Amino acid sequence: MSHLHPAIIRVIKMNSYAKLGSSLAHNYRTMRVSHADENRTHLNEDWKPAKTPAAIKAAIRERVSTADRIAKRAVIALEYLVSAPREAFSEHGGHLDWRPYFKDALTWIEQRHGTANVIAANIQLDETTPHLVVYVCPLVQHPERKRQREVAGKVDPATGKQFRERREFVEPAHIALSANYYMGSRDKLIQLQSDFAEQVGKRHGLRRGVERSALNHVDLKTYHDALMKGLQQRLDISPALLTPKSSMLGLRRESPGEMAVRVTEALQTQVEGLMAQLATAQLDRQRAKEWELTAARARNELAAEREAHQKTREFFKKLVGGLTDKQLQKVVEFRQNVLRKRQELKQQRETEEQARLEQQHREKEQAMVDRLKQLSPVELAQLSDEERAPLWRLLAKRSDLGATQDKFLESGYFHFDGSVIRAPEKEQPSQSPGADSPSPKPWVPAWAKPSL
Repeated sequence: MSHLHPAIIRVIKMNSYAKLGSSLAHNYRTMRVSHADENRTHLNEDWKPAKTPAAIKAAIRERVSTADRIAKRAVIALEYLVSAPREAFSEHGGHLDWRPYFKDALTWIEQRHGTANVIAANIQLDETTPHLVVYVCPLVQHPERKRQREVAGKVDPATGKQFRERREFVEPAHIALSANYYMGSRDKLIQLQSDFAEQVGKRHGLRRGVERSALNHVDLKTYHDALMKGLQQRLDISPALLTPKSSMLGLRRESPGEMAVRVTEALQTQVEGLMAQLATAQLDRQRAKEWELTAARARNELAAEREAHQKTREFFKKLVGGLTDKQLQKVVEFRQNVLRKRQELKQQRETEEQARLEQQHREKEQAMVDRLKQLSPVELAQLSDEERAPLWRLLAKRSDLGATQDKFLESGYFHFDGSVIRAPEKEQPSQSPGADSPSPKPWVPAWAKPSL
């Protein structure tokens, strides 16, 4: 295994504001953290405008509200933790400078999720190992796309059986709150680790951890609890079991209590580290077992790969065994010809599909043009923002619609960006004709009016 230290990145899903609040209280020290040095907490840094639990919660709520689709138990936030082994950092004798490493890590996370969705970034230097904590709202912008699904089709009049048929429909562009898009499978998590190590860790002299390892992450709380439990198991030597020592002249004998304190303190210094090791021995045994599982998994995967390779060799041996060189050359040429035709067919289908989509787009745009020419300024102003926005974008895009756009602008209802300046006044209901009001004139079609 390489002597390089591994780059560490972990992600935790949070599907409730209660879980988010608990995490924020820990990381922003609004609750007591036993393994954090209170004398060093002032060294912690914030690299985003949201610097308090309340501000971070509010920012995440605001981002979540922009989503068009939110599941009932949706993950509202992801907590990234970026670090490396303690001995890798320059403060502890290693080569790693935490500031540029964490800056590159934050940039990588922003590129992955979008800067607007990265809410908070906190550097923690008051614990044993420097680490970066980043809170992200997992929003995903999905463009408009075509999908197919099975729907109920026609009914056979003879049998009464209803057929199923596949139909194509357009899924509009939308913003989804989806943690699964980023880390919804084991393969995605493996890819996350690989990408981070390659694009960030490698730049700072760090390597990737063991891929597809059976090791499970032991969180800091579990480790620190075990460590503190071991340190609390102090030696207790009873004075009754000890022989007091006398001074050189024998004028004063050491009391049992004094001797107990002396011996206990001397032994405590020597065995304190051993007690801590004993307390964490269970974690070490668990790690050893997980490494055994990792090795076994690697052996099984290698054996499966060799078996598949052998089957492939046997298959090709049966396929081309006994053929002359000329015959083999013909087989190769035939294969290349099939692949070429397949590629041509694929390109033809793609060209036809592109032409169909372009035609569909032109028809859709023409329908919008026809509608714009028929709409009055009042009717356009009464449309919802979502319905009016694409129409106005088309007005700005098409030079042949300049006169139509001028008509709408001159009405006084619209800004240049298409937003409504003032809503059109609703027409007052006409009063019923009385003695003082003239009777309404009957409507006469144009063809019936006398010519002047």
